[in-house]
Amino acid sequence: MIQINRETGLSRFAAGESRQLAANIKLNTVTFLIMQKFDVDAIKMNQPAKGKLEPRDERLALILKWVPWLSFLLVSVVSPLPILFLYLRSGSTESAAIFLLLSLASLGAGILIGALFLILFLIYRRSWHRRLRDRLASDGITASEVTWFTSELTSEERQNLSEIQKTNPLLADAYAETLASRLTATRIVARSKHELLRVDRRINSARRIIGADTASLVAA
Repeated sequence: MIQINRETGLSRFAAGESRQLAANIKLNTVTFLIMQKFDVDAIKMNQPAKGKLEPRDERLALILKWVPWLSFLLVSVVSPLPILFLYLRSGSTESAAIFLLLSLASLGAGILIGALFLILFLIYRRSWHRRLRDRLASDGITASEVTWFTSELTSEERQNLSEIQKTNPLLADAYAETLASRLTATRIVARSKHELLRVDRRINSARRIIGADTASLVAA
């Protein structure tokens, strides 16, 4: 009887300590994230603004707009040209037929290699645009930067912005400000949900560790 009461009391004590420890971990985790946020904001205030669009970004965006398609054309068209030149200079029918087959095979291989280059450049361009949008949004999205976030706009918003820009430029600026505020708020909400999910995962991990320690304590 004394042994049962002892084990019951030990279990209650361990459960109470577990709840208290979990509450302390949650409080400390939230406090740490808040302090970390303030530290990051303070560092950003003391450093030059890095969320602004630079001329080199515009030049690189223009290059990445044409390079994928130019690489595809160059690789697919240039590769069969030497063999095609030999086909035109061939003197016999047999050699002409051979060079023609080789040029067609080279054209097919060039198209495949050009398509591979095209896909790789498109993937890199998409990744680069995503990093640029994240950098521009780090200090808030402005109306002049909305054009870089068209992929995050709805089809209706893109259509309305295009129509308003053609008819009323002043109203288009005001509408761009509204879209910039909406995009900034959407990103803040998404980031907050992500941070909250990270906190919940840390708390659940801590609870599993505490539960394992409590079970071993009761068994002892």
